[in-house]
Amino acid sequence: MNRKENGIKVKKLLVIVLTVSIMLGVPTITNVNSYISVQDVYAAVKINKKTARVLKGEKITLKITGTKKKVIWLSNKKSIATVNSKGVVTGKKKGTATITAKVGNKKYTCKVTVEVPVLNKTSITIYTGKSYQLKLNGTQQKITWSSSNKSIATVNSKGKITAKKVGTTYVKAKVQGKVYSCKINIIKDVTYSIKKDNNLNKVINRLNSYCVAESANKPQTKNTEIKLSNKNMISIASYVRYNFNNDETFTKNELVNTVKLLFGKSITNIELGNWIRKAISYDYTSDPYVYAGGDWGNYCAKYNILKIIETSNNVYKITIDGNMYCYETGKMKKICTVNLYIKKSSQSSYGYIVTKCNYKGTGVGYF
Repeated sequence: MNRKENGIKVKKLLVIVLTVSIMLGVPTITNVNSYISVQDVYAAVKINKKTARVLKGEKITLKITGTKKKVIWLSNKKSIATVNSKGVVTGKKKGTATITAKVGNKKYTCKVTVEVPVLNKTSITIYTGKSYQLKLNGTQQKITWSSSNKSIATVNSKGKITAKKVGTTYVKAKVQGKVYSCKINIIKDVTYSIKKDNNLNKVINRLNSYCVAESANKPQTKNTEIKLSNKNMISIASYVRYNFNNDETFTKNELVNTVKLLFGKSITNIELGNWIRKAISYDYTSDPYVYAGGDWGNYCAKYNILKIIETSNNVYKITIDGNMYCYETGKMKKICTVNLYIKKSSQSSYGYIVTKCNYKGTGVGYF
């Protein structure tokens, strides 16, 4: 039943009471319509919200209904929330403010809480088949969760992510029209499935040994990225030729082929003189771009695969312990931790090529 119908019934009732009162000589209200309209006005005027939540930078609109009188809007904490002449409230910073609407001598208030939501993670890495609970903290409003690629990762109504397959996607949390995104990287642990691949081990052994040699010559504890420039690839190729093929002298073609074998790239402008001289004289140097290898004597580089992760289709990150073994003492020392990034490729007879390499030394050196 609406207000109009209620008003009609009340009027009818008052007419009956008025008639009876006149017959009985009881004092009466002579202006029924005026009385009813005044009561209706006071009963109808109200504010549409007594409490509200708004995000920082977002807006909500408050309204006064039941009157045509001028409404004056005020905020008691403009640094937290402002309000314009039309009742539009803007969140400024986290906190609570009271918005007041003045209509004549009457005041109507709304308690406004300004929220600043924050995702607990903006980028995460998950193994296939695993889950992660993403949270949007700092809000009590309804959150709508979605994934930009459900075939890679899904998310439920509470923000729980489930990794489906290798790849990258974004999970989004939406509140009041504002979107918060988290980058999701899905990788696959393939350590046990390809750890015994002989071709893979050849690549790992050569690159790991080079990193062990670099770390042993320059003891340090920082992360060092080996940039695969032409000079650096020639350096590694020289090292591999000398230490794995027992070549004291090698040709330009042999270096080119070794680079191709490890990196799937062809290089030119090789100056052989310095490389051959470095290898024959067993000359160690701290310059990684001209280090060609040396006589290890009673020392041998060893490696231990810690984990192999498939970061995308046929691309792998291999984490290795780089160790130095001394035959005289029979002891092994960890020299560095190596991260090799490789991918399957027909460009190398090994079936894999190196795309990136870095290591972190332990600070223990042998030379």
